[in-house]
Amino acid sequence: MIARLGCDPKSVLDKSAESWLTGYIDLTVAYRDANPKASAGDLVSSFRVGCAAMLCSAFPLSVPVERPHIVDAAMEAYGRVWHEAALMLLDRLPVIEEALHDALR
Repeated sequence: MIARLGCDPKSVLDKSAESWLTGYIDLTVAYRDANPKASAGDLVSSFRVGCAAMLCSAFPLSVPVERPHIVDAAMEAYGRVWHEAALMLLDRLPVIEEALHDALR
């Protein structure tokens, strides 16, 4: 899934929003070039689906529900980065989808 590769939480947050978006668009265009039967609509929608999957994915953050003693600083930091990246992507969803649509014309 393109969004799974292109929306790694650390990558989303480690780069400026504009350079991350450029990289994501490049990845999507490269995918389309390698898979010419993929429709532009499906590729644009794949970003929204990827965001939904990111928000619904509970692992490994679901593990502490049954074993709270395993929560350490690294897992807490991972959860915070994941959450912050998801919020940023959702906040910019219209801009990202518009940019993808324009690039895939």
